[in-house]
Amino acid sequence: MSNIKNIKKNKEAILTGEIGALLHDIGKLNPCFIGTNSIENIPQRFHHANIDGFLKTELISLLKAFEEQKIKGESIRIYNIITEHHKKDNILQGCDRKDSADDKGIVRKKQTLKNTIISSPFGYPKEKVDLNCLQKSFDDLQNILIKLLKDYISGMVDLSYFRRTLMKELQVFFSHGLGETRIPSNDVTLWDHSYSTASRFKSLLVAKLYGADTKDPELRIFGIFWNGIEFINKGRKIAEIKARKEIIERIKEKLKGKFEDEIPVGNSIYEDINGICFTFPEFERAEELANQCAKEACEIVLEESENELWP
Repeated sequence: MSNIKNIKKNKEAILTGEIGALLHDIGKLNPCFIGTNSIENIPQRFHHANIDGFLKTELISLLKAFEEQKIKGESIRIYNIITEHHKKDNILQGCDRKDSADDKGIVRKKQTLKNTIISSPFGYPKEKVDLNCLQKSFDDLQNILIKLLKDYISGMVDLSYFRRTLMKELQVFFSHGLGETRIPSNDVTLWDHSYSTASRFKSLLVAKLYGADTKDPELRIFGIFWNGIEFINKGRKIAEIKARKEIIERIKEKLKGKFEDEIPVGNSIYEDINGICFTFPEFERAEELANQCAKEACEIVLEESENELWP
């Protein structure tokens, strides 16, 4: 069986793991997370992984009802991924810690409960976290998740649709929460942290599929590049220039669909007018898989650009 066929065969398990990783820190959207980590320390204790204590009962039941998957005999259940992500010798724990180390650096100063700020990467205040609004967002997100999970479990939508919709909703809500409340790392939104952690975890699940050592995990980056500037500059009229830019955007969206969903090797982590990069698994035959993926990517780029863009 080719590498790509094997990944496609295990697509549901990989995407289920990614979904669990995207939701692993949902408890950090609860205002109690802000309070516990504030100077005031109110409430004194709040464990964001103990979702049974603060998520709606119906949502908990649906998370538990989500179909269990397996990779190399290891169980993948969304509920367990969320509640056990701090457990030692857990693949997700390694991803979580690695992303935290990369994103947060040296954390120094707590914020006050009434003046918790999300800052820009340059340190400027970007958004003040209103705890009442945060609670409303938390409640609204739970209702959305309940409906989405019901639709999936009942068979009304497939896993790919579920994933796409979930990511869109989480990006909206998690972008107004914090993955780290303390200064100077309060520029890391909950979405930043969750997406990065899930992307690492997703690629590591693929590596695990091929027997890689996930206790000391490594990742690769898979990039597809082209001369987008030259391609756009060939346009002579405004409408043609705009159309060429749209072609590049369409290529990137199709590449995301190919390597995030159809052949789920990872997630996009960088893109511009000249290309796009994805997280990619590291294992003994990674180069072979990369070559197979490169052929798939070339077909998309050439077809969408009518053979004008060459990766």
